[in-house]
Amino acid sequence: MEIWEQRRIRNGIIVMVVSVVMECVSAGFTDYKEGHNFNGYEHDALCEVFKASADLWETSTTSKKKLGNDLENALRQALFGNTRTVHLGSITSTMPSFYRNLGHRGWRCGSCANGDAYSPGSSIPHDLMCLCAPGYYSEPFYAWWWDIWWHYEETKFLLCGKKREDMVSDQYQGWYVDKGTKVNKGLDKPWKTVVWGCFDNRNKGSGTGNLDLEEKVKKLKTTMQKFTTLLKLVGLHHKLGGTMNHTASDGRTEENIHVHYTDCTGRSEPWWKKLNQTLTKKKGSSSKAPHGVPSDPRGIKTTQDLHTNSTEDEFSLEEEEVEESPEQGSNSTQTKGHENSSDTTIDGTSSDPMGTWGDYNVHFQMLRSSTPVTPTSLWLLSTTILI
Repeated sequence: MEIWEQRRIRNGIIVMVVSVVMECVSAGFTDYKEGHNFNGYEHDALCEVFKASADLWETSTTSKKKLGNDLENALRQALFGNTRTVHLGSITSTMPSFYRNLGHRGWRCGSCANGDAYSPGSSIPHDLMCLCAPGYYSEPFYAWWWDIWWHYEETKFLLCGKKREDMVSDQYQGWYVDKGTKVNKGLDKPWKTVVWGCFDNRNKGSGTGNLDLEEKVKKLKTTMQKFTTLLKLVGLHHKLGGTMNHTASDGRTEENIHVHYTDCTGRSEPWWKKLNQTLTKKKGSSSKAPHGVPSDPRGIKTTQDLHTNSTEDEFSLEEEEVEESPEQGSNSTQTKGHENSSDTTIDGTSSDPMGTWGDYNVHFQMLRSSTPVTPTSLWLLSTTILI
């Protein structure tokens, strides 16, 4: 009888331990609502800036008016980054070879201190890849857990508003760093879906195709206003996507998929800061935006408004003194031709307020799908085996 009693006790402990383990696993799946969209708002706002920037750049190639140098340079960085191209035709559905080279996502999406030409804020396309490329073993589209062996399950979550089938082919894709191991697999899909998908749809249903250059500058300002409200300060640096937690940008978990503009100053200043300064500075004023990080009474760092106050837009406009050059015909959409200094200039300067900063204290429960089951449960399981 004693032997049977011991077996019943042991079996009871096994059932209890397995139940605890499964509860820990299933709890991760219920932390987010069904169909949760990671970085969805940030993607949508950044995509609108991308489309408005490309639209303005394209129109400037055929317009009788000319963009101011500051605005033109800021747009060039936003669209093309550190490349020497100035043609929208260079942005295609084919992913640049750079992303095939094994790079540290934590550096290229989280710090400008490494001297990498592709760093956070180097261009809009690069920020979109940092914001939307899946991470560790295709997270957040798959969840992984340990129960005697590794198991996975499709989560039905969205990343940047995109479904799993549009972003990864299976559970072994992603761009991430885990315990010193760098991985970048299957990035062609997120490039084609996110970057090219946004760019290719810039004139579809937007109703901005016939606007003149000045109207398109205003359109860009409107999209930038929404975008900048989604930037948040974590520590001493701005962050796009993710949560208010201070985590690496290495894609190791769903919490690590974001852009963190760490040490991005001077020549490494993000495209959005340069563009924002150009669009919001008052004509004749300094291009430097106020900065600083006031302390919140609760100990949370808050961001200071980047925008300059004003009452009306101020555009630098000059009457055209020469006839339009034949090279600036209606079909010239890909060639920059701003050599004629007598063209009317639009520098985008104004003192429009760009809005107020949003509420970033959004509550996120972390899936932690790449994290093994809690040590307590594993310890209990070990105890069971000993029994």
